[in-house]
Amino acid sequence: MTTLPPPKMLEQLDYENILAERKAAFLNSLPADQRDQVAAVLALESEPITKLLQESSYRELVLRNRINDAAVSNLIAFAQGFDLDYIAALFAAPLRLPGEPDERYRERLLLRIASMAGMGTREHYLWHAMGISLDVIAADVIRTAPGYIDLVVRLSDSANKPELLQQIINYFAQDHVKILGPALNIRAAIAKPINLKGTVYRLQSAPVNLAAQLQQSWPLLLAQHAKLGQSIAKTWAVKTLHTDSVARLDLDMDDVIAINSDEYAVAGTTQFTDGGVAW
Repeated sequence: MTTLPPPKMLEQLDYENILAERKAAFLNSLPADQRDQVAAVLALESEPITKLLQESSYRELVLRNRINDAAVSNLIAFAQGFDLDYIAALFAAPLRLPGEPDERYRERLLLRIASMAGMGTREHYLWHAMGISLDVIAADVIRTAPGYIDLVVRLSDSANKPELLQQIINYFAQDHVKILGPALNIRAAIAKPINLKGTVYRLQSAPVNLAAQLQQSWPLLLAQHAKLGQSIAKTWAVKTLHTDSVARLDLDMDDVIAINSDEYAVAGTTQFTDGGVAW
């Protein structure tokens, strides 16, 4: 949905345009021979009529913005909080998990809608898997052979993974969830360590411990980017690590590190060396 243009129902608001329209409407309500004189008065910021027009223009801006909010609250892409819950109810989607943020619930709702096309869709498996626990970060379906599929789930590092995996297996064994036809195997996704070495050349104004800072931040940056089956490109790593303090960054890694569909990238051995100030 991020590729869609803004909805036409969403009005682009500009306070100065509203104020100009209000001033023009006020002037047009006057006899023609008085308009130039009154326009000169309205140009004064201290003029009481100008203040009234400014105040009413601001209130109109607030009102139009409230109308915008009410309009887009009916769209899945923009709805937040209970508005999103009410939309979910239209599709018989279960309530959000305790503490589940809007973006995750929105993702599950879209899976729910797609899964309504029929039992056995990829979205059916993902919708159910993501609804079991917030510790299910991601899931995907892999067809291993005709009539056989694997449901791969990425589990949070903070979770009791064996226990949660068994919970997922038990959940999909229920009659209202399991699908007649393909044999289902459920397994945890595999963490693939990405070993990284590099030399960091600093700008003159950069802190001397810049290499250590980047080395410390790299695992979190990678974790935020890595998804199931998403390869890691060297260009992405260079761009992500190239902060304002970095003059040059030489990374010792392949142009693309392939990640299989049942894997996700995590930081392995990381070593950044300080190359000094770049001249």
